[in-house]
Amino acid sequence: MIRHRIIRTLCCLPLLLPKPLDPPDVPVLTGLFYPFLLLPFFCLAAGWSAGRRFGAALLLPAACEHPDGNELFTEVSIRLVMPDSRPVERLEILTDISYFYNLNTYERTAFPETEERNRTTVRLRRGVYNFIVEARATYADGTTRRLYCADHANDRAKAVTWVNGQESAVLLLQANR
Repeated sequence: MIRHRIIRTLCCLPLLLPKPLDPPDVPVLTGLFYPFLLLPFFCLAAGWSAGRRFGAALLLPAACEHPDGNELFTEVSIRLVMPDSRPVERLEILTDISYFYNLNTYERTAFPETEERNRTTVRLRRGVYNFIVEARATYADGTTRRLYCADHANDRAKAVTWVNGQESAVLLLQANR
């Protein structure tokens, strides 16, 4: 009986700990460590404990879930800058080869189509990312050009960390050789 109370207390402990210890500018505990390591471990431990006592306790880990799932994601606003000053009539992202790659979860997310004025917004899980963008630009004079940005493609040293609620990035596109 005492052991079950200790396990229940341990399940609630991670809910109270991270917020006061986390710095406001980079929420590593509440943004990364807490939802991906602490929370699953303590929910699993509490579920096993209750499962031994009450049978299959499949809903208990769901009850330990983080109160707002949106805290696990970030909205990234991206502005694409052209290599020259010619006005672009249309910018088409080549979605089959343009992507974001999360180095923490190994999740690959397609790069979204641009909205007006070469800007786009994407909702990503917080983490460390490599990404590549390839696009086809149609200029006002009718010429087309294939552009790319591979500054953050495969090199872990150039990976981008997005852990805040809202982030922004400016990407300088280059012409294909």
